[in-house]
Amino acid sequence: VETVVPPTPSGEVYTLHEGERCGDSYTDNNVPALGYVSGFAYTVNADGKTCTITGIGEITETAIGIPTEIDGYTVTEIGKRAFGTDDKKQFKTISLPATINYISGNGPFAVCVVLTEIKVDSANEHYTAVDGVLYSKDMTELICYPAKKTDATYKIPEGVKKIGRSAFYFSEIQEVIFPSSLEEIGIFSLASCRKLGKIDISNTKVKTLNDYAFAYNNSLHEVKLPETLLEIKGAVFAECT
Repeated sequence: VETVVPPTPSGEVYTLHEGERCGDSYTDNNVPALGYVSGFAYTVNADGKTCTITGIGEITETAIGIPTEIDGYTVTEIGKRAFGTDDKKQFKTISLPATINYISGNGPFAVCVVLTEIKVDSANEHYTAVDGVLYSKDMTELICYPAKKTDATYKIPEGVKKIGRSAFYFSEIQEVIFPSSLEEIGIFSLASCRKLGKIDISNTKVKTLNDYAFAYNNSLHEVKLPETLLEIKGAVFAECT
């Protein structure tokens, strides 16, 4: 980063400190899979009726459709790193059924490096997809922008308050236009976006930049910060050279 433009001093105190490492602040249980069917690993939830997708095996298809039911259990949750922990997966499309009511905040899509589109059943009451981008149903959180989506510029809709953890991770986006409604940028939210040249959040309500929020962006040369900003956590600009 060559230039960081802070807001006009307002008497508020800025805090810079080392933050928690990736994953430390999440409580998703990392338990062994109870079952493995048609390429999907899963665990049965506490109610004994539903299950969580915890992983995928050697699925070679370029499009993955999450089933509504596995072994008689309704599929309701997507667990942390459910779609892999390396960048070898080659699927380009993921389709989520109406039954999904929880997606882990711990990066299930983070290393889907060739993903171009996420689809969500229109009957789903908790999530939606707009032009291939995954949002909460009420459109207040952007959860995942597919890494290989081809837009050079993406405008986040007004009304979005949060960009989720690893939402743009590995994206080839060159510019993101942020809404004035934005209040939170999650861990790794815009990390490893190697074509992203500048970030302007000066018109937002963001108070905290979370750990590694803009890290590993090799092309980043300018950042404009909002007057509302109070805290910059650990390694926000790590390796932004």
